[in-house]
Amino acid sequence: MGDASPTYPSNPHHRCIRYDPKKLKIISGGVSSRQVATSPPQSSKKWDLMDFDIGKNLGKGRFGSVYLVREKKSRFILCLKIMFRLHFSTFETMQILQREIEIQSHLKHPNIIRLYGYFYDAKRVYVMLEFAPRGELSKDIQKFNFTPARSSTYVHQLAHALDYCHNRRVIHRDINPSNILLGVNGELKVGDFGCAVHSPGSRRTAVWGTLSYLAPEMTSVDFIHDSKCDVWSLGVTAYEMLCKRVPFEKASEEETLLAIRNDEIDFSFIKCEEATRFLKRVLERDATARITAAEVIQDPWVRLHAEASLTQCHAALEDWEAAKCTTTTTSTSACTFARASDLTRP
Repeated sequence: MGDASPTYPSNPHHRCIRYDPKKLKIISGGVSSRQVATSPPQSSKKWDLMDFDIGKNLGKGRFGSVYLVREKKSRFILCLKIMFRLHFSTFETMQILQREIEIQSHLKHPNIIRLYGYFYDAKRVYVMLEFAPRGELSKDIQKFNFTPARSSTYVHQLAHALDYCHNRRVIHRDINPSNILLGVNGELKVGDFGCAVHSPGSRRTAVWGTLSYLAPEMTSVDFIHDSKCDVWSLGVTAYEMLCKRVPFEKASEEETLLAIRNDEIDFSFIKCEEATRFLKRVLERDATARITAAEVIQDPWVRLHAEASLTQCHAALEDWEAAKCTTTTTSTSACTFARASDLTRP
């Protein structure tokens, strides 16, 4: 679906695209409160929009918007992704929505955004998601120079999340910093499972993903991909955290695709030999030789520099404290909640 994250990427090389290998073309696609509850909403309850107080609009995507909301009875804070049913009028789009909900609702890991439930009415579909108050990783990459500790900790946490998915035969297929959110303790949380599928991978006529993060095996005319494509995207994300740029970004989409397949990767920006060796292992073009998410966790660079915790990142907290950026963090205490009927109509 491509719009589960609060904001939609503006960089053309970071946007969600649909790649049709047969045509060799790119088709554009695309809080804290004094009385906040700690228990998530019941998944078995039959929910209705009137069960929520509606807060600020956190962002707009191709299919709808994401709102900060508060469940009235428990006062639990979460996100409500609101999409208009008219966008899911075809079998293909409805299948994508159903698959995203089915996959993400079964994933329960500290480094994956929880999907608590969903409901719908005559006009809209509502998806209840965990709120990650520190926003997208992409914004922090732009704002801060990540230390080895912060970069490796996020690699460690991301690898744990992916290993969890892969052990459950789930391939995310769109790992990138705009689809990774940050929790209140600095921890990483993977979101947006709109491109996810169950493995094993098979030959497909089209695949959704984000151009600069696509694995080489996903850019060929006749391709088979498996969970290793997520490891490549993890590698591109790690490279970006260390270098503040992606390894392959050209003037056009076609040139970027060719670079992903053929160009040598410039590691001169990276001064740590262990980090370079790690990146070469995850950015291995031969998917059969590329390491797994489980092997990422055991990599010497990750083991040496990463914090062991999956539920916090001290290096991130230090960055935020030094920058005194608490004013940029969304706070429910400063958020005015409205009635459900106040939602903007299409």
